[in-house]
Amino acid sequence: MKQDKKVILHIDLDSYFTSVEELYDSSLKNIPVIIGGHTTRSVVSSPNYIARKYKIHAGMPVFKAQRLCPNVKVLNSNHALYLKHSKQIENILKEKYTHNLVSSSIDEWYLDATDIWNEYKSVTGIAKSIQSEILDKTKLKISIGCSYTLFLAKMATGINKPFGITVISNKDDMGKIFSLPIEKMHGVGKTKIEKLQELNIFIIKDFLYFPNQKKLFSMFGINYFYFINALQGKTENSIKSLTNRSSKSIGSSSTLVADSDDYREIKNVLMSLVKTVSRRCKEEKVCGNVIHCNIRYANWKNVSKQVKLDYFVNSEADIFQHVITLFEDIYNHNSVRLVGISVDNLIMNSNYKKQLSWDFSNI
Repeated sequence: MKQDKKVILHIDLDSYFTSVEELYDSSLKNIPVIIGGHTTRSVVSSPNYIARKYKIHAGMPVFKAQRLCPNVKVLNSNHALYLKHSKQIENILKEKYTHNLVSSSIDEWYLDATDIWNEYKSVTGIAKSIQSEILDKTKLKISIGCSYTLFLAKMATGINKPFGITVISNKDDMGKIFSLPIEKMHGVGKTKIEKLQELNIFIIKDFLYFPNQKKLFSMFGINYFYFINALQGKTENSIKSLTNRSSKSIGSSSTLVADSDDYREIKNVLMSLVKTVSRRCKEEKVCGNVIHCNIRYANWKNVSKQVKLDYFVNSEADIFQHVITLFEDIYNHNSVRLVGISVDNLIMNSNYKKQLSWDFSNI
């Protein structure tokens, strides 16, 4: 890596939830395992690598996963346990390497190694050191992408998973990115991927050099230019930017045990989702000013609505107040299959525009 370039490491725990479960039950290590649930409508949240060989993926109904792999082990999620190990890893990174890092989720971090990588002789050297340190202290494996922008570091991480290291330091390395399947492009959703494939865009290089730029602009809007610049290493290279802007949303959804038009039952589910989202916002020290609610009816029709506030929230009371209003605006009293909520346009708590700390116990 050139001396005048930033050195950004994207650190990603490999199959994190199932790997944590293996720490407490060694019998899980050599069998297919998924984190999901035990109702007929449960959804896979995380499969281990053995389960992925059966084409099981996150978001798939558990019953479909069991059809693909009848002997798959299904475990309930244990968020508190996963958070405990996540905090342990973050403390190791801060104490051993640098405080110049930002968590982007419970199992991912961006670390700015610009001022410290020389102590390890090379960028690969510091990445190997981090891998070894985390494995030695926690018995968990991580993959690391190294580059000079946040986007390229994130893209690099997935190239050699699991327990891999990939360095993108110059134009010669960009071939590693360009040859990836288009579905690997960070920030592009499933629907747009399908539309790109209809245009015979199957690898990232096809996207970058697609001749009809107007067509892609009509699909992506101004974000088209973001992706073009990002793929050429011309986007943000400061991890501090992640603490000053909206980096993601935090949401939760629940499939009802049986289709229901019972308002009280659905309201209780929404309250439970609000508690989950509020807790995660507080754990990650963020708040948002866009509240979103969606309903999937028994006939699989989806409806949703959101509201943008002129202040930022993360408390249960604030979130629930707006969620229930949105729900009542769009609910047509037919049977519901699934409900979901999210808090979007997140900022760090340090940028709060409104400070509230109510819980349901206060109202």
